[in-house]
Amino acid sequence: MPFVSGQWNALCDRCGFKKKSGSMKVEWNGLRVCEQCYEPRQPQDMVRARVDKQTVPWTRSEGADEFITTPVSRDDL
Repeated sequence: MPFVSGQWNALCDRCGFKKKSGSMKVEWNGLRVCEQCYEPRQPQDMVRARVDKQTVPWTRSEGADEFITTPVSRDDL
């Protein structure tokens, strides 16, 4: 690697190769990687879910339970 003023040798966090510090890039997750290993952040990471309103527009209250009793004789069985 040729001498470049103000730069130093650095290791890529992904591949481990020695590169000059000026050619390194910082990824969104904080890794310092070489240009060959650089991956931009996936745009789907920034997608926000929309609120899903799952209620109906109007409802009725549930009526009281009605129990009907009928006499049963042995002949009915």
